[in-house]
Amino acid sequence: MKKYISKQQKIDMYTMRLNGYSFADIAVKYHTTRQNVHEILHNSIKGDRHYSRIRYPAIRQWILDNEASIKKLHELIQERGYDRGYAPFYQRLGAGTLSDDELSLISKVTSMSLDDLNFMDDSIK
Repeated sequence: MKKYISKQQKIDMYTMRLNGYSFADIAVKYHTTRQNVHEILHNSIKGDRHYSRIRYPAIRQWILDNEASIKKLHELIQERGYDRGYAPFYQRLGAGTLSDDELSLISKVTSMSLDDLNFMDDSIK
């Protein structure tokens, strides 16, 4: 029998996974199976399956905390005048090559400081 997992627990599970915990480690904490953790995380991110490839930890965390998606973030910055398509934006998020203008727009819609946004996770390739 599968245990009910709250939205906050799913966010915590995903954060643990991003921080390098194995499915088995997460399963032990939540008293469930490794396979169930895998299914929960897989189903939770169907819309944007590649959060883990975002080289900006603050952006990755904002998306999780706000139950948003990369697509939703793109839409929000488009409302502020961003005129580039989704695919190039997605590629730059993964490559860690967002421009100062892009980071400034993200800062405005997320209320994060530019210092927080400029930090990149170099362990993600």
